[in-house]
Amino acid sequence: MSHLHASPGYPVFQTKKNRIFDRQWRHYNFHHSVFHPRCMSAEDLQSGHDWITNRYYRLRRIFRRSWRYALRPRGLSTLRFMRRVNLAYYGRIRRWKIMGRNPAERYRTSHRRRESTPTVFNWFAPPD
Repeated sequence: MSHLHASPGYPVFQTKKNRIFDRQWRHYNFHHSVFHPRCMSAEDLQSGHDWITNRYYRLRRIFRRSWRYALRPRGLSTLRFMRRVNLAYYGRIRRWKIMGRNPAERYRTSHRRRESTPTVFNWFAPPD
């Protein structure tokens, strides 16, 4: 999983040129947000990327993917490689403490419509 990066010399660079805020090459590693996306902040994009990466490389998901991979034709021949790569990513996520948060949660709670509770007539309540 990686961010979209607008590298110089590619057509997408021309379209994103005015939204790029970070031009340091060490951040062009597909794990850093280097431009302001539309409809969200760069911090939300980075945090969402970290969150989905953390969820994707959980041990339970790695072993589930490994099991499905092993059931494919010729899957056993490359299973060790696939598992090692996934576990290496898992180790990096833990070592670098990549957590993130789901950016949709913020919008789901802040933009939720307030619904008034409907008045329900209680037949068993004593009259006022």
